[in-house]
Amino acid sequence: MVIIIFCEEASGRMIPANTFGVDMTNAATPYFQVVKDNRIRFGLETFRQHPGLAKSLFHHLFPIEEKLDMTFISGYQDIDSTRVRREKLNLRRFFKINNWSNEVVWQEEMSSYFVFSTVKNVKSSAFFRYTLKMIDGHTSLYICFVHRAFLFYISSDVLDIVANAHTIRRLKDLFPEMYDTFYEDE
Repeated sequence: MVIIIFCEEASGRMIPANTFGVDMTNAATPYFQVVKDNRIRFGLETFRQHPGLAKSLFHHLFPIEEKLDMTFISGYQDIDSTRVRREKLNLRRFFKINNWSNEVVWQEEMSSYFVFSTVKNVKSSAFFRYTLKMIDGHTSLYICFVHRAFLFYISSDVLDIVANAHTIRRLKDLFPEMYDTFYEDE
């Protein structure tokens, strides 16, 4: 997967993030960083009310097993400290992690460095299982999953999908009453 957007790293060089124009270091979630034609949002409550929806959505997105990259905040470092505070993520319960990299990024608003970790080649079936756990109410992280055609952001209350306009239009046609339209025009 080739990904190209840039955010400034602590060393001053630029690091890649994704082809969708989403800056992982931005405080706004990916949903609010793209135009409305390139996004769709599902409330996790909708998945709870319609148990087959998650499986149907994933079947349309991944008819076969695919690989994704997973990026998340794994730690913090204050400006006056050399010690990185790691988050207790417990991601190994959900994913096989054996191919990862870390990038340290300065976050001006927080006056600290963030450690962004990226795990390559996460199976789409593992992402589906993780999504089911979030639907069941497990604690979520600031985590994005990137596929060559999609970017997914999942939190404790929403699943956002960023993709090309054709794909989003198709998903909106397939699930007209299921996706969240509250912030559609923002």
